[in-house]
Amino acid sequence: MQNNIEDQLIGNASEEIEKLEKQKLNREIEIAQWDLVEEKITDINKIPKHLLFDKNTVYRCFNRENKAISFLSGTQAEALIQYPNTYVITFDHRVEHVRKKPDPKKNKQQ
Repeated sequence: MQNNIEDQLIGNASEEIEKLEKQKLNREIEIAQWDLVEEKITDINKIPKHLLFDKNTVYRCFNRENKAISFLSGTQAEALIQYPNTYVITFDHRVEHVRKKPDPKKNKQQ
């Protein structure tokens, strides 16, 4: 008799777990279908300190010897900061890749 009760409790729990896993999987699939959008952050104060010299952060570099301007990733800029007499490094922007829900109005127009 006690085994039957335990089996019923375990059976109900496993059904609930399966239901939750299915919901989680459906949500993950839905998010994967969202549009991948690039957001450009131009204010350095909005960027966390650990992301300042990340590969998605872009710096402007002025080479004093060649009188040329180029753009560098954060990792490259971090390496060139040690040469202040040759290079002037300034923050330009950061690119964040964010998934956003597609706009249903745009889908209807197409």
